Amino acid sequence: MKLPKSKKSIITAILFLCLAGMLAVLPRNVKASDAKRTHGKGAKLSQTTLTIYPNMSKQLKLDSATSDVTWSSTDSKLVSILGSRGTNQETVTIKSGNKTGSCKIKAELNGKTFTCKVTVKKDSNISRARLVKVNKTSKKSL
Repeated sequence: MKLPKSKKSIITAILFLCLAGMLAVLPRNVKASDAKRTHGKGAKLSQTTLTIYPNMSKQLKLDSATSDVTWSSTDSKLVSILGSRGTNQETVTIKSGNKTGSCKIKAELNGKTFTCKVTVKKDSNISRARLVKVNKTSKKSL
């Protein structure tokens, strides 16, 4: 079937506009790592167990977070959450109090929960009172 030139031009123009419209809708800067991220699958905590000392802070990160992460502590008097940061709040800073013991830090992403067991130990070599005493002594001698 032979079409007149005017109809061929119209069909060509319509096809070109359809193709241009499809390209405009597709995402442009898609990384291979972004394509793998789906609803918490592949997401994992930077550490699943952690040992810290009294009055110490540490950061935890939930890798491959695709949406906002909600952080919580099972014992906020032992280990508290100071704040989270990142595009999806995937990095959290935790701080231990003066007590020793263990608790869990939980990260919730799209209904899936990730946990890190945190143990707060007292270390006789790292005593805050000792550090303060050493600093005061060294300042007096100057």
